[in-house]
Amino acid sequence: MWRSQQRKGRVSKREILWGALGDTVYQIDIGDPFTSSNVTADFSFNPGVGGISTVDGLAYDEDRDTLWYSPDVNQNVYEFGLGSGSVGPLGQLLNTVAPENGSGQADGLVSGVTVGANDTLYIGRNGAQEIRHIQKFTGDFISQFSQTDGRAEDLSCDPVTYAPLEAIISKELASIGTYEAFEVEPGTCILPGHQEPLVILDDVDVFKYTAQDTGKVIINALFDQTVGDLDMHVLDMNGNVIASSISTTDN
Repeated sequence: MWRSQQRKGRVSKREILWGALGDTVYQIDIGDPFTSSNVTADFSFNPGVGGISTVDGLAYDEDRDTLWYSPDVNQNVYEFGLGSGSVGPLGQLLNTVAPENGSGQADGLVSGVTVGANDTLYIGRNGAQEIRHIQKFTGDFISQFSQTDGRAEDLSCDPVTYAPLEAIISKELASIGTYEAFEVEPGTCILPGHQEPLVILDDVDVFKYTAQDTGKVIINALFDQTVGDLDMHVLDMNGNVIASSISTTDN
């Protein structure tokens, strides 16, 4: 899903898989994910920022409804508007960010990007085996988030595989079937149609979830059953209870 023939993809709240290869960004229609169907890639825009044809830096920014883009081992990461609902027109270059090191020097080698919390980015640096945490719009150094064993490229944010923990995934092109995962601060990786905390009252937490499609929705609350007992109730938009889990066992 994340890479096919050197093409990188990210799912967004637009319900689109974005892909890029050779100075071209595509909108990829995966069809019905529950059936076998054809996948189509339609032209979206040409970034026009140069670089080699392999694009291993591509990240959807849900807060701004934009796309961060960087060809392999590039000096910069670039932000582009996506049209209606975005902060800029489709294909408009909004920001060019040169990631800096701890000495305040821009040292390139950008080979992956994912969006962090609080207006930050995580940058994969292929030649340095480094994932760097930077300010989103200035490139200012925050920290060396992690040192990787393999080449640090093709970053993804994963809130599912290691839930309730969130992780940044580093996947290099040459290592088929393997990746490295690094725990990241809560709230960094948000799913499309993400949960929004609305109210926290003593021992009652209320969350809102906007379903992206019709059909069955599975909701898990992961916790240590030996130290407490949680009840869960699911309400529809009118406040009616439509499902509950109130047992005293971890199920």
